[in-house]
Amino acid sequence: MHYELGLIVNPNVPETEHNNVQEQVLGYLKKINAKIERDFYSGGRRKLAYPIKNQKHGFYLYLEFSFPESELKAVKLLDHELKLDNNILRHLIVKRQKVASNADVLRWQQVNKLEISRKPKRPGSARPARPMASKPVEAKAVVKNDISLDDIDKKLDEILASEPKVD
Repeated sequence: MHYELGLIVNPNVPETEHNNVQEQVLGYLKKINAKIERDFYSGGRRKLAYPIKNQKHGFYLYLEFSFPESELKAVKLLDHELKLDNNILRHLIVKRQKVASNADVLRWQQVNKLEISRKPKRPGSARPARPMASKPVEAKAVVKNDISLDDIDKKLDEILASEPKVD
């Protein structure tokens, strides 16, 4: 089975010591005979959504590994080891389908970029196609009424002078 491991490293651990944390995690993976599919890659330092162990920031690290399906107890062992490590605030082990190479990722992004540009941004935002008119529409001439301001004032005075209708 193929897995991805996400870690949040304690911000009190200096970045120069992150290699030691990575070596510890690799040691845990060697205990369960895991094969490293993709080495550690960094997600950088980020602010946490909520404090974890009184920490508001953390360093995100990711790793992909695999091992035979018969080793289900190995995931529980890895989980237990990571829980006991004080340098790691949180971890998450996710079962993955397959390792994607960088070329696969780029190809996927290009294909999906084309599909996204064709789709409407929101459901229902695209207008249904209207049937084409069989006859051409004739342009109507614009009728311009010449009304002076004096005429408007007279009409307004008449309206205001009359009694309001009460039903």
